[in-house]
Amino acid sequence: ERVFSVKSKETGGLRKLILKFTSPPDVMGAGLLLIEKSKGQDDQYLFLPETGKARKIAGKQSHAAFLSSDFLYWDLRHHDVGDAEHARLADEMVSGVTCRVVETVPHADAGAPYGKIVTWVSSANNVPVKMEFYSPKGKKIKKLFNAKIEKKDGRWIIMQSKMTDLGSGHSTQLVVQSVEAREDIPDDEFTKAALIRL
Repeated sequence: ERVFSVKSKETGGLRKLILKFTSPPDVMGAGLLLIEKSKGQDDQYLFLPETGKARKIAGKQSHAAFLSSDFLYWDLRHHDVGDAEHARLADEMVSGVTCRVVETVPHADAGAPYGKIVTWVSSANNVPVKMEFYSPKGKKIKKLFNAKIEKKDGRWIIMQSKMTDLGSGHSTQLVVQSVEAREDIPDDEFTKAALIRL
């Protein structure tokens, strides 16, 4: 079990996010900084206390697992809708929720680790309920299920999700313990200096 805190801020439709681990001791102080960009790949930096440096995650490095979890760095990024072809499939019910189903096929030059992604989006709140990830050869390799979605301070928040690697059977579960809405987070909280600060 690992515990971390997250701060995020959206300006002009672009998000900044910083994640810092607080326990257990072997990952305490490690963190991830994400800065979304309107064009090109987002800036993504990983900090590990033992290195003392913030390392940029770029190119094929984004296909690696985030700190031994079942999420890739690529999974944590924003992706431009123009980097893929999208097709609307027939609506389906997932756990009693009516969903729009969208098939996404990334362009060859998008640098995606997947050949296809299918997403079930709640018609009620536009939040993904389920996602399936396929290899470039068409094999289903991972699935994500958002088991608990709640409205907090006027926003829909995914409170509990589970990513499963279908090859190994290993899974990573994320559980949000608390949410605080703030309007006063300064921009200097989303910098490499802030990421390195213990």
